[in-house]
Amino acid sequence: MMANPFDEVAINDYVGFQDKCREIAIDLFSHYCIKCNEKEYYFAEIEFYYWDKNNWNEKWNRVTYPRICKAGNLFYHLSGIDICFDSYYNEENLNDEARFGGILIRAIRCEDGIVVAGPWNCMLKLLNECKDGCMPQLRLSKKSCIKKEDIKQTYRALGEDDKKEDKNRHLELCFYDAKIKEWNQKKVRLNKKSGSLEEYRSNYKTERFDSLK
Repeated sequence: MMANPFDEVAINDYVGFQDKCREIAIDLFSHYCIKCNEKEYYFAEIEFYYWDKNNWNEKWNRVTYPRICKAGNLFYHLSGIDICFDSYYNEENLNDEARFGGILIRAIRCEDGIVVAGPWNCMLKLLNECKDGCMPQLRLSKKSCIKKEDIKQTYRALGEDDKKEDKNRHLELCFYDAKIKEWNQKKVRLNKKSGSLEEYRSNYKTERFDSLK
């Protein structure tokens, strides 16, 4: 699923690219989770980022971190945590053959129904759940997580210029659980004074979701 998913998508076939992302998103939401020790965390919002020098190398899709990872690895970076596509590059020369990218985890749902929103909060929550050196891992879930019809999509949360590029190409590469508003509206944030994660109540709605029909 995560190895080389866009190899068969023609260059500038934005519909095909988006359809492939949706296919992967449905699989992740429906069958997979992030597992820490024995706890499962289900996907609530994800975004796709991918760059391939020989194919998908336009500026609009270069907003991703270079990495050298195997498909399905988790990659930690300044913006949060990614599930990686098969990724490689030459650190000294990005003009060499290269492909890299992944799926940014923007929100997760805990087994108790708490929604952790925001890439950094998700990363902190998952890392703080690690015990005895057991790192978070992408795993098949022990139960069905979400129905296909509840998976909706919209534009990624980017800077204005990059967001404009997505809209010009009609690319909606953010996928989310549309039933999230039915959950007990709890999220988790970092208390900068104590360094601990705390639950707090808040509306999940954002400008991107509010604008959807």
